[in-house]
Amino acid sequence: MKVTALAVDIGGTFTDVVAALDGAEVRTTKFLSSVCADAEALSAQLTGWISRMSRSGEAPRTRDARLAHATTVATNALLEGRTSRAALVTTEGFRDVLELGRGVRSDPLDLRWRPLPPVVPRERRFTVRERVAADGSVVVPLDWDEAQRERIAEALRDCDAVAICLINSHANASHEAAIARSLRERLPRLFVTCSHEVNPLPREYERTSTTAINAALGPVVRDYLRALESGLRRAGFERPLAVMQSNGGTLAGDLVRARPVSIVESGPAAGVLAAQGIARELDEPNVIALDIGGTTAKASLIENFEILESGEYYVGGGMHAGPRAAVSSGYVIRMPSLDIAEVGAGGGSIASVDEAGGLHVGPRSAGANPGPAAYGLGGESVTVTDANILLGYINPDFIAGGEQAIDRSLAERAMRRHVGEPRSLEVEDAALLVHTAANAAVLAALRAVTIERGRDPRDHLLVAFGGSGPVHATGIADLLGVSRVFVPFGAGVLSAAGLLAASPAADVSQACNMPLDSLTHEQARTWIAVLAQRLQQEWHLNAQEAAAAHALVAVRYIGQHTEIHVPLPDAHGFTAKLREAFEEQYRAEFGFVVANGECEVMGVRLRLRRPPPPDWAPVLQGLGATWRGDGGKSAARRCVFEAHRGECAVLCLDAIADAPAGVQGPAVLETPDTTVVISPGWRASVHRGIGVLLCK
Repeated sequence: MKVTALAVDIGGTFTDVVAALDGAEVRTTKFLSSVCADAEALSAQLTGWISRMSRSGEAPRTRDARLAHATTVATNALLEGRTSRAALVTTEGFRDVLELGRGVRSDPLDLRWRPLPPVVPRERRFTVRERVAADGSVVVPLDWDEAQRERIAEALRDCDAVAICLINSHANASHEAAIARSLRERLPRLFVTCSHEVNPLPREYERTSTTAINAALGPVVRDYLRALESGLRRAGFERPLAVMQSNGGTLAGDLVRARPVSIVESGPAAGVLAAQGIARELDEPNVIALDIGGTTAKASLIENFEILESGEYYVGGGMHAGPRAAVSSGYVIRMPSLDIAEVGAGGGSIASVDEAGGLHVGPRSAGANPGPAAYGLGGESVTVTDANILLGYINPDFIAGGEQAIDRSLAERAMRRHVGEPRSLEVEDAALLVHTAANAAVLAALRAVTIERGRDPRDHLLVAFGGSGPVHATGIADLLGVSRVFVPFGAGVLSAAGLLAASPAADVSQACNMPLDSLTHEQARTWIAVLAQRLQQEWHLNAQEAAAAHALVAVRYIGQHTEIHVPLPDAHGFTAKLREAFEEQYRAEFGFVVANGECEVMGVRLRLRRPPPPDWAPVLQGLGATWRGDGGKSAARRCVFEAHRGECAVLCLDAIADAPAGVQGPAVLETPDTTVVISPGWRASVHRGIGVLLCK
């Protein structure tokens, strides 16, 4: 038996693994993420699972297997304050850019709101005397004599990383390069990163924030990937590790170590990529992807089979989202990413009642350790998973295909203590209230990518996945007014499966600032030629690969904050075509255009997206084989809905596949990696051989 590809997705509660074998066979498993706490532990878990995989007893061959990995190591380090000890070197007078920020808050009416602490505290922010103008000319030469070098180097000796971000270095990087060269010579163990290497674009705060986060994550991600790659080599894997980036493409591990900020949204991106593949298989051009895991819920929009992208996003505020979301705050990262809205509402999200009797679900999570109360691992808080167990939606004996035992009595005790008694509710009523509140919290992410952008969700198919997505899908669809929900086979491990369809991606940009009418096709092509050379040098591509990248131009109305990237038109009628493309995309995004509005070009960009491998459909079908049961009804148990309380059929996949007209809810479909709740008024049937379609 030969393993042709291995995909590993680390989530907040579970780590999902999908292995593609020769003969189109697929195997899946889940580990508690607490068991895979570090790279060494994850390698050990993978090695043990792979050795047990073969039914013949012969060790599976893994030498040539393609390795793909999505990880939350960068996100968790950032959100939990476990970043490295980083410093910042910037221009004199700009020491406090990180704290000044943009003044964006997640809730303008919250008088108790406080901004997140800067990723680099003030005592580790140092300044140098220099000044470059916006056009790249040197106004004040760099003061970098021997005394200055020694002063900065001495201050950085107890740091693990340093970000160098000077004013207008996107226009002239010579001063940054000189400082970096000196520090790398004097402090070879220090992780040094420059803004012109990470994000060579204007807007000082966004560039400083992105570079500082890259520095703070550098040693953490570097050490993690080195340990993981070492463990995988010992397990017999010889091919380089490919890590999922926030932009939906993979990047070699050695390149990720230099740009760890590119993988902050690694896991969610893989799930959206899988949803795009499903949209194409179903011939559904407009899809809402909903991924609910153990810690968070993620929503993204697919239009005309294409995933929407964003040039920057916020992490750590009330909602992780792109800049056009109605609610955005937290640390800003200006890197190309899939446009995903994320809220802290998952299976492990903690439910609590405040002093005024208000119920809150999330964003705090019990995670994998101690986990929900029902796991019996010491958790005393009540979570959404505990509520779903008490409502009969989840098997009361085990979860995750039997990997995690369930103690219903512990869930009852936690629910009664934390919600039932404070709200004077019986346990079932309290559990239903928690489940409904979780649905409402997830709805915020769905509204952010649809209604708040002028899209009618009723015109879209809702694709639900993640361990908790199919549990909540029909209830959320009712709130959103959506009448069709699709749950793909292997929904509980779909983000890991999406990694199997991922392909390399790269982005490089060149800043400029000029009226749109002043940009010529020749000037744009000159910049693109320079960017193509950067792709070859920085991403280890050859000239033919770099030539396959798509050229984009960043355009905005003068005075606006964000720009829109439009494809580079050909030379004939260049200016008119560029404006027409901008206005067409602007109208689609915002619903109007500014009559006779003056436009400016902010830069050009080369984006490389290689086509995915052609084995995506067999992976979906292989995941279906992991859901097959014994062909009949498994059992019945009490389930609680708003409109129904009583016995419900508990089915396996074959029972639904064998029903010509489908199965009418209320009912529950149990699978090895998730549970599909078929609410009253919904009907479920197997669709296209790759998943379950629920219609109302």
